[in-house]
Amino acid sequence: MGLDNPHEPPTKIPAIGPTAKLKATSITQQAQMAANLGRAHHFVHLKHDAIGPHHIEVRTDDSHTSFTHRDLPSYHPHSDSLSPTHKEDIINAFSFYRTHLRHLIDQHKTPANTAKAAWPFYFISDPKTKTTSFSAALPNMIETIQYVPSKSRFHGFTLNVLARLHPDWTDCLQQLIPLTLTTRILPQAMKITGRTLIDKPQTTDKRPISVLQAFDSYLDTIVNARLASTIESTKVLDHMIAAYRKGRSSTELTLNNLLALQGAICDTHNFPLLAQIDPSQEQSFDRISLVVLLLPSRSMDAPSTISSF
Repeated sequence: MGLDNPHEPPTKIPAIGPTAKLKATSITQQAQMAANLGRAHHFVHLKHDAIGPHHIEVRTDDSHTSFTHRDLPSYHPHSDSLSPTHKEDIINAFSFYRTHLRHLIDQHKTPANTAKAAWPFYFISDPKTKTTSFSAALPNMIETIQYVPSKSRFHGFTLNVLARLHPDWTDCLQQLIPLTLTTRILPQAMKITGRTLIDKPQTTDKRPISVLQAFDSYLDTIVNARLASTIESTKVLDHMIAAYRKGRSSTELTLNNLLALQGAICDTHNFPLLAQIDPSQEQSFDRISLVVLLLPSRSMDAPSTISSF
């Protein structure tokens, strides 16, 4: 993969025959998923405790976030081999990033958004009745797992199996879900995932698909549904961001793309033609780190403690 010299293009692993191609693809994908060189985030730090990721620390004051030539080695171990122009581009990019982050915080850090950004799963105690209730309505597990799953799960186990057992098994698991969501702690075994390679259309290449734990996927569905609606209500996402957003259809995106192309073609001297990333290369641009995913909520002054999911 050319990891020893990051300025060189990825190394193509020679492979002849389906078995060798499958192995070469697996090695390539694993190298791509390896830890990035250096520390890419200068203003945001992911903190860990004995369990795992615990919170993120965001620093935007000048005393901590002025990125200079002294910070280049920590950003990239091979920064000495970069050209002076490339180094200045990196420094300028960090300066723009800090300014943009401050703008987002000033615009979206409001009391209303801070309240919305709080973790939505917790227990409510009633001192009069001396009972507790859960803060969110949870889906009925029986209704969810009674159908045959459409996706593969890690080690072949799916929650659909519980639908064939005595209801006590499902009731026991249903009672654990509020505790898991409140404490935000998952067993380490639940975080283990598998990876399988599937064929790409009209090519001999393969693409990796993550195979998650059944219970982990079930919890992710609950959490993602709640957090996605919260993020939408805060208006923190730019209108140009449409990927994985409910209500943003591919038809609208296609029309916007066609209009942009039409405008570019009509005046090619002032507006260069747009380029489309090759599908085989596009997968290299869809990896979003946990730090970036958590940054919008932290910018609204959400509690520093985060989910360990």
